[in-house]
Amino acid sequence: LTPVGHRRFPNPTLHNTWCRNLRQVTVKNTPIVIGSNVLIMEGAVILPGCREIADWSVVGAYSVLSDSIRVPGSVWRGNPAQFLKMRKGFCETNNLSSEH
Repeated sequence: LTPVGHRRFPNPTLHNTWCRNLRQVTVKNTPIVIGSNVLIMEGAVILPGCREIADWSVVGAYSVLSDSIRVPGSVWRGNPAQFLKMRKGFCETNNLSSEH
């Protein structure tokens, strides 16, 4: 029996192939533009698909950000990160729908 929470591959060859392929993945290094006064909380992960984080934006703790944030003053959280609200002092009439 396999203990609860323990991941076990039934075929060791499949597991070795999977690990070998995982190591061969290359990611193109491109810069991420982080605006002024951006808060990126503890444990947040920014994936390669993200190219820009707008001014005054907040990325919540342990969130996974996979896309750019283009609306200044927006708050994002979750896995994957989703829009939560606008920061105080920023109006919601900013064009959030053009983002995705």
